[in-house]
Amino acid sequence: MRALAAVVTLAALGCSASTVSPPATDVPAADVPTVPDVPTVPDVPASPCPASVPQPGPCGREGLVCQYGADPRESCRPSARCASGQWVVSLPPCGAITDPAMCPASREVAANAECAAMGSVCDYGGLACTCTNCRSFPLERCDGPTRWRCVAPNMQTGCPAVQPNLGVTCAMNGQRCEYDCEQYGVNGGRLCTDGVWTPTYNQCPISSRAAKRDIRYLSEAERETLARDALRTRLATYEYTDPALRGRRRLGFIYEDNTTHPYARDPDISGVDLYGYTSAILATVQRQQQQIEALQREVRSLRARRR
Repeated sequence: MRALAAVVTLAALGCSASTVSPPATDVPAADVPTVPDVPTVPDVPASPCPASVPQPGPCGREGLVCQYGADPRESCRPSARCASGQWVVSLPPCGAITDPAMCPASREVAANAECAAMGSVCDYGGLACTCTNCRSFPLERCDGPTRWRCVAPNMQTGCPAVQPNLGVTCAMNGQRCEYDCEQYGVNGGRLCTDGVWTPTYNQCPISSRAAKRDIRYLSEAERETLARDALRTRLATYEYTDPALRGRRRLGFIYEDNTTHPYARDPDISGVDLYGYTSAILATVQRQQQQIEALQREVRSLRARRR
């Protein structure tokens, strides 16, 4: 009987245990981690330019200029301008790019090296090197030895290294990018306007730190030398020998005068480096300002002694 009672008791206990609810395992809603929203990247709008050079006909965005191709010479790229509601197409006749096998191994090797095939153009990833003895900036002239004149990449933040085609989409409205004045001229800059690259002026020469290396600021002694030399520069009036430029006297200085500081001379064009010359004048103004301030301190000191 005792054994039977024990079995009954255990059975009862087992039945009661099976009816007990298990402990809750759900995490409170407040503690459930949430997945952060993934920011959406805005779509870059498609260029308003046709995919290829359009036929003359109606267009929808007045003033839009579209360029095509990858010729490193901007003047050789086909283009279309929307004017008075019609596409005006330009297909410039240009010679072929030189066979790479006939070009120097790299742009760095070519740069400023002498060359023989006048007019040859080598393409280095969209940057041209041209065999020529001509310069177009700041004054157009052709003389001296033929050398490879090579375009440098743009180093400005946010700008394409190679000059983009007009009409290609851009990301930041108002972004201005400057490109080689010698190759593209003062009108070869780019400005991001309403989502596409438009033409703008180059501010030549480029002054950005990103485009320069081996920067060393002048000492006081060097500024003194520049100022002294600038003050000795002989000014003259003259006329040009070119018949097309005769009839008006001009003011300036003569390249061959040995008083002209070397930083203001550009031997490649036998002419004036206007940027260097302007900087020399600034050195003169800075030096004279120091002298003025020293004299003012001396005058104040003398007045104080007389009181």
